[in-house]
Amino acid sequence: MKNNLMGAMVFMCAFLLGTSSFAAERIVAYKTHTLEAIACSVQLPETWTVYDRSVLGSPSWVITPDDLDKAPYQTGVRINIRSNPTINNGAVASKWVEARINNKTNSLPILSLETGSTNDYLQVRRLVTREVYSPGRTEYVTYRKIYTWFWNDEHDVVVCMEAQTPEKSWKSMSPVLQRIGTLDFKIPEWKKRLSKTEE
Repeated sequence: MKNNLMGAMVFMCAFLLGTSSFAAERIVAYKTHTLEAIACSVQLPETWTVYDRSVLGSPSWVITPDDLDKAPYQTGVRINIRSNPTINNGAVASKWVEARINNKTNSLPILSLETGSTNDYLQVRRLVTREVYSPGRTEYVTYRKIYTWFWNDEHDVVVCMEAQTPEKSWKSMSPVLQRIGTLDFKIPEWKKRLSKTEE
């Protein structure tokens, strides 16, 4: 009886230690990073890195826990901006976004589709897909992707965001990717900058 009681206590201690360790692993500490070129801030895990991939005045970033100096990222978020987007003979931002959504829905399995506004200035559409890629000739990897578009027709501008993680990591990574995807735009600054481009 005494041995059984001792064994039960040891098991319980091990279980509690394992549970607390598991919980600690799931706690993510975040930091705020400002993307000055598009006047907004983003929340990302403290251990993640923001890589500036801007080219010829076109702002672009990759946010990832992976080392881009060694290989392409598996989990991460790409952000860029499109000013005066056009399709065929030209279209305002909302039409450009709609064309992208139609392309995705006609060619990929769509897991969810959301629409709404982030504030009185920017509209947002977001969809989640499942996509298969072949990084090698004999290997295929299934990814979950979150496509998000923020736009304003008045100034004809779109902020594009593409987040991804392997299917096997979706359960743990989706809350992180969704938090990164909640951009905090400085609307007065946006209006000020865009008004200057129209003068």
